Amino acid sequence: LWGVRSPFCPRLFGVGFFASIEVKNGDSALLHDTISHCLSRIFPYTMSNYIPHQPHPWVRRLYALCLYVLLPIVPLYLLWRGRKQPEYRQHWAERFAFYTHSRVAPQKRRVWLHAVSLGETRAAAPLVHAFFKQTSDAHIILTHTTPTGRASGQELFAEYLKDGRMTQVYAPYDLNPLLNRFFKTFAPTDVWIMETEVWPNLMAQC
Repeated sequence: LWGVRSPFCPRLFGVGFFASIEVKNGDSALLHDTISHCLSRIFPYTMSNYIPHQPHPWVRRLYALCLYVLLPIVPLYLLWRGRKQPEYRQHWAERFAFYTHSRVAPQKRRVWLHAVSLGETRAAAPLVHAFFKQTSDAHIILTHTTPTGRASGQELFAEYLKDGRMTQVYAPYDLNPLLNRFFKTFAPTDVWIMETEVWPNLMAQC
C-alpha cells in the first residue's frame, strides 16, 4: 500500500481496492496523520506510531543480516518449489537483480508497481487501466514474487507489454545491493506496492 518520497520516487502513493491517493507538494503530513489515526483505531497497542517513524538503524542492520544468512538457501528453496511449479526454476537472475543492460524506459514517468502474487495482480488491473487512460507519457515496471502473479500479469496486461508501455520482471530480494541494481537499471520515478507488503530496505532506499 505504500509508495515513498525520494529522488527516485518523488510521489507518495496509497493504492488499495477502493482508493488511489496521490500526495505531493508537501501534503504528505495529512496522509500520515490519516493513516496513523486509522491504524491506531485498528491496532491501538502496536501500530499507532508506526507510519511516521523509520525503524532504528540497528533494526534494519539485523534484518539485513538475517536476509544475508538466508540468501544461500534461496536457490534450494526455488528448486524445491520448482518440483511442483517448474516456473520457479526460471528467471533467477531477475530475483537477484542481474540484468545484461540498462532498461530505462523513454517515458518521463516510470512507475514500479509491485504485485506479489495472483490476487494483488488482479487487484492492480483497474488501477493500471485507469492510469494509462489518464496519461500517455508513462511506463510501468510490473514486478512479482510468484510465478502465478507473473502469469496473471502477462494475461491481464498483454497489450501494454506488447506495445512497450509496461515491463515485467521478478522483484529483487530486499537487500540494498540488489535494490541498487534494480533502481539503476529501471530508474523508476514512483514506487507503488499493492496490498500490505512492507519491505524495510526498499522503503529506506526510496
